[in-house]
Amino acid sequence: MLVKTGLVLSFLLVSTMSGWAQNETCGSVPIAPAIPAPGDLKAKSPTDAHATVHDAFVDIRNWQSDLKTWRACLDARTAADKRDAAQADPKKDADKIKQLNDNVVQNGHDFDASVDNEEKVVNEFHALQAGYCMRTDIDKATCPK
Repeated sequence: MLVKTGLVLSFLLVSTMSGWAQNETCGSVPIAPAIPAPGDLKAKSPTDAHATVHDAFVDIRNWQSDLKTWRACLDARTAADKRDAAQADPKKDADKIKQLNDNVVQNGHDFDASVDNEEKVVNEFHALQAGYCMRTDIDKATCPK
């Protein structure tokens, strides 16, 4: 009897896991790296200044990779919410449809905010890079043309 109950519970658990996966959220937006101010480079040696710019670049690329994954999850959640709202019965599931539509709107706001923050961080990096490239004691070959 105990074995049969365990098998039934295991079957129920496995059959509901896809529902749990659909209800999971994408988590928080990845945290942006801190970009040093261009003025911080003045006190550094050319080698250390170059390393600072390079490290900031690597941090941004890693963060952008995390952003890409997070945004893909957000897009998938939005598509699923839109699909579920379209399939729901407006007479029976009005609250569910409202919640799904609210989720779609919130996902759009979160996505847009992440794009705005990404633009801010990239602009900070460009300022750092410009500060580095204005130095007279560095190899200009590493600077954009």
